[in-house]
Amino acid sequence: MPKTKIKVLEGYEKELVSSGLKKKGLVITVSGLSGSGKSSVVKMLMGAFPKLKLVYAGDIFRENARKAGMSLEEYCRTRNEQDDMETDKETLRRAITGNAVIDARLAGWVMGDWADARIFVACPFETRAKRVAKRENIPLAAARKRLKDRDIPDEKRYRELYGIDISDMGIYDYVIDNSGSFEELECRVRKVAEEIRKSL
Repeated sequence: MPKTKIKVLEGYEKELVSSGLKKKGLVITVSGLSGSGKSSVVKMLMGAFPKLKLVYAGDIFRENARKAGMSLEEYCRTRNEQDDMETDKETLRRAITGNAVIDARLAGWVMGDWADARIFVACPFETRAKRVAKRENIPLAAARKRLKDRDIPDEKRYRELYGIDISDMGIYDYVIDNSGSFEELECRVRKVAEEIRKSL
């Protein structure tokens, strides 16, 4: 029975399982929109579970750009649906064996029931924009535009490519609110980490 929640990846998942690939350890997925604080949550979880490896979809995406002989900017601009799917396939392959924290916008969808815990980092648009503006040292209006220019096309692409609605929170085991302070985020992640340990 397929475990991934993305139907078009089921055939590839079956190939991986048939080849003898087996899950041997804990899998935690972390998803979130741009500027949500997803990377911060990943770092905290890596500290709470130091034996886990990091599988970062962004690194896989960059590897694919290098293989195609393109700069990251050019690859982002010209990539097609197959390029996106190859990134998600490789994410699934690397993470399926376990002992990993998977950092990817679609991590929860790609891993599905392979994951022991699927986490979404929630943060209001305006808060995300302010954080991006501060981090990138750009005007707030430019940060708002940057977020919209990424989030809106991505939402459309995932719906067309995979038939999924990334605003659906029903697939997640934990939704972590990151609208407050860093200390509040640390407290929430620590609580989730404790709950994950208890569930094992």
